[in-house]
Amino acid sequence: MLQSLYQKYLEVEQQVCTDTRKIIPNSMFFALKGTNFDGNQFALNALENGCKYAVVDDETVAKKNTNCILVDNVLKTLQQLARYHRLQLNVPVIGVT
Repeated sequence: MLQSLYQKYLEVEQQVCTDTRKIIPNSMFFALKGTNFDGNQFALNALENGCKYAVVDDETVAKKNTNCILVDNVLKTLQQLARYHRLQLNVPVIGVT
């Protein structure tokens, strides 16, 4: 699953959105959840406003559009995707504190 998601991530030229007020055309929207919001509620809006894919963890939303990608947990998936991408780069990581 992660490799196919990564291919879609490359397809959108590594453009990621998490806020529908700041949509990047042809990007990938991640429907993050917070204490006062559920990004799944905005996923279809993100697609209508130019995102190519929406990563969601609500099956009802995912069934409404074929460009929705259903995952178990959006935040964990975004973290796994970031880690996988970093490993593909094969460059050292430096931490500054």
